[in-house]
Amino acid sequence: MKITKIERQKKQSDRYSIYLDGEFAFGVHEAVLIHFALHKDQILSQDQLNHIKEVEYREKVYSRALHYLSFGLRSIKEMRDYLASQEWATDTDEAILETQQMVVSQELIESTLQRLCQQNYLNDLIYAQSYTRTMALINRKGPKLIAHELKQKGLDQQTISLALDEYSQVDQMANVTYLIDKYCQTKGKQATRLLKNKLYQHLLQKGYDKDQIKEGMDLADFTIIEAQEDDLLAKEAAKQWQRLSRRQQGGLLRQKVTASLMRKGFSYEAIQTWLNEQEDGE
Repeated sequence: MKITKIERQKKQSDRYSIYLDGEFAFGVHEAVLIHFALHKDQILSQDQLNHIKEVEYREKVYSRALHYLSFGLRSIKEMRDYLASQEWATDTDEAILETQQMVVSQELIESTLQRLCQQNYLNDLIYAQSYTRTMALINRKGPKLIAHELKQKGLDQQTISLALDEYSQVDQMANVTYLIDKYCQTKGKQATRLLKNKLYQHLLQKGYDKDQIKEGMDLADFTIIEAQEDDLLAKEAAKQWQRLSRRQQGGLLRQKVTASLMRKGFSYEAIQTWLNEQEDGE
């Protein structure tokens, strides 16, 4: 087989179309073209052609890995899973069409990962440090949640521990304070006790430990919320009284209203005070 023409592709300037005996045969990356020193009038055996296609396929896998990295840093596990899934094989250029039936072998995946690591395109520590900074700064996540997510991304405990060194205790407490203030601003219209319980669970879910949460809540100012509690109780109690009095009366009505309001975090004493005033008024 003779190479009769080599033509740069219009849509991808780093790829070339190879024509054999006057007909288009396959496309190759510029690196493959140079590696084999392909040129017009070159004679290729079937073994040579198969070898070129194999190297081109490896280059295609590597190129798709770089494309995946162009959207953001990846862990080694994320890249391994991506290559194994062959999600990249949706491309419609001729090289993919020729090889999309081929299975990406474990050897090819590992050799591609090794190449990326050697070029420092893949580095789990750098990835983990960047991820930690982003989650702490943008999402205000705590160290426990970040560590859990990094573990799911395939990072080992030593790498995770080193990455979390990026997240100081001062920054963690600053985030706890921020989350407490934000939660109180958006969820403040409820009984203080219920709000504190929900806030505590919210901070646990965000990945902070109990001591950090306790310290943050001890320092937080709940006086405004506490000052509004009587008004909140009056409004909620009036609503429950009106709703339940359609079906209940007397002592049973008091019990139902009391139970409903206690579930909403109001104290028993405050509820009984309101009920006594309500009954006296009636």
